[in-house]
Amino acid sequence: MFHLSILSTSFILLMVLLSGNTLLAQSEKSHKIDSILSAYYGPNSPSVGIVLIKGEELKVKETYGYANIEEKKMASITTNYDLATLTEQFTVMSTLILLEQNRIKLEDLLSEIFPGLPAYCSNIQVKHLLNHTSGLPLIQNDHFYNDIKSFNDILTFLSDKKGLKTSPGKQAQQNILNYALLANLVERITNKSYRKFVEENIFQPLAMKKSRVYKKGWFTSVPNKATSYLRRNDTTFEMAGKFPKKYVEGAIGIFSNLEDIQQWFKAWTTDKLVSQDLLKKAKHLNFIPGQKNFPGYGWIKAFNAKQRYLYRAGIGHGNSHILLHIPNEDIFVAILSNQSGLFGLHRRAFELVNLYSERQYSTD
Repeated sequence: MFHLSILSTSFILLMVLLSGNTLLAQSEKSHKIDSILSAYYGPNSPSVGIVLIKGEELKVKETYGYANIEEKKMASITTNYDLATLTEQFTVMSTLILLEQNRIKLEDLLSEIFPGLPAYCSNIQVKHLLNHTSGLPLIQNDHFYNDIKSFNDILTFLSDKKGLKTSPGKQAQQNILNYALLANLVERITNKSYRKFVEENIFQPLAMKKSRVYKKGWFTSVPNKATSYLRRNDTTFEMAGKFPKKYVEGAIGIFSNLEDIQQWFKAWTTDKLVSQDLLKKAKHLNFIPGQKNFPGYGWIKAFNAKQRYLYRAGIGHGNSHILLHIPNEDIFVAILSNQSGLFGLHRRAFELVNLYSERQYSTD
């Protein structure tokens, strides 16, 4: 009995020590996370939030700062941010769903889908929109937000241009028009609004319960919505103004939060929405000679520490975000913020990944 008691006491002490070491390691990582993100928030600043998942395990889900400075409303994991150009990923997934259902093909010509396109668009296919290789005239994000309010505005913009920048498939360049056209394609093929299609085929299956496609018109319903800010300096922030009531869906318009983005990651690793074969095609490196990174299917593909990774920034209307995915380690990280002008998000995302990765990635 005496020996058993000593063994029991030793075991308990060992468990206490191990538990203490675990808590200490968690505390140290928490401090490092705070330090990595500290440049983006202060005592009276807009918010920044992070979710990081490795495999099936949630490693971090945290927010800092205000969803609304004027009302002193702190951000939370259910604060809905204007995802800005991250909306493109949902448009891609909508297109993948239609491909899975054999309702469209990658080789379908835009001229057969969209009446009224200029003749110079006759050789553009659906796959060129997905890969940002359409060669369409480039439109700046600010111009799109402020001046493009309908599909007819897109037609007018294209009609005023002389032709394509490059032949379809020859060069990859991100262009907000590509995914605006894909969203319109979804509506034409399904006879549903883009908003309704995304709600029924993405939000509901993934249980993204608080995410919304901003409803056009007077009646809007985005719960727990963060105010968007323009960052003038480290202590001065100016409200970016309300989201436009009239806009073209597909390139912008999705509002989501850390809680739901955690569910969104599952769309890219499971067959909840589309097959694994189709996901592999979406994640495939669209190699074009002379380019260092390769946009396509809602992501930009690149290499770090000899590992292929995928990322996408969401920028616009007083918001700065990044999603990053490392397939070989099954790591996802999202940084969301309701302020513009956050530089170095790409580097910060890899600094966060390095806290939980088996290898060390460059943060240059």
